[in-house]
Amino acid sequence: MASMSFDVASVSVLMNLVDDHKDEIKEADYIKICNAMKHLHSTVNNTQQHRPSIPQNSIPRPSIPQNSIPRPPIPQNSIPRPPIPYQQTRLWVLSNQRRLLDIQIDEAHRTRVTYGDKIVALKRLLENHSIAIPSFDMRERDMVPILEAMVVGIVTTRDRDRMYGQCKCDRITQTRNRLRAQRDAITIELGSLA
Repeated sequence: MASMSFDVASVSVLMNLVDDHKDEIKEADYIKICNAMKHLHSTVNNTQQHRPSIPQNSIPRPSIPQNSIPRPPIPQNSIPRPPIPYQQTRLWVLSNQRRLLDIQIDEAHRTRVTYGDKIVALKRLLENHSIAIPSFDMRERDMVPILEAMVVGIVTTRDRDRMYGQCKCDRITQTRNRLRAQRDAITIELGSLA
């Protein structure tokens, strides 16, 4: 392995390596490594502050005419600034939230017909046939058999089940649209932080 001196630069190289591979490291180990690097960084800073300073006149410098080496000016905007720790953490959190939303969007279609879907479907069927819907003060699970009994002679079981599926699809579409809007907002925020 190449030799490295123990200074701020080598600690920052180590920090960058750990950040590049943080997805492959367990979270507990990552925290332990970060705490150890924080200790190294503070130790290096303390030792560098206590070093005696060498007067500028005592360092031998070669005499090179200033005009012999042309140096183009470096524009300030071309030097990238390292992100502050909050931004790095925020980027990590937002990217994980975006991944989670992508998974939820993909998995939304795998849900079952809920009691809420059934109630919405049964109320639509009753409204389509101009039947008054009584108000209930009970749980959704207890309302479904009562509403199903009200539509028994009006629609077939096949039409009722088809309406259940349609209400489920409507709910899934609304859920996906809401999740996609959240994902798009996170993507915009990620773009502004990066």
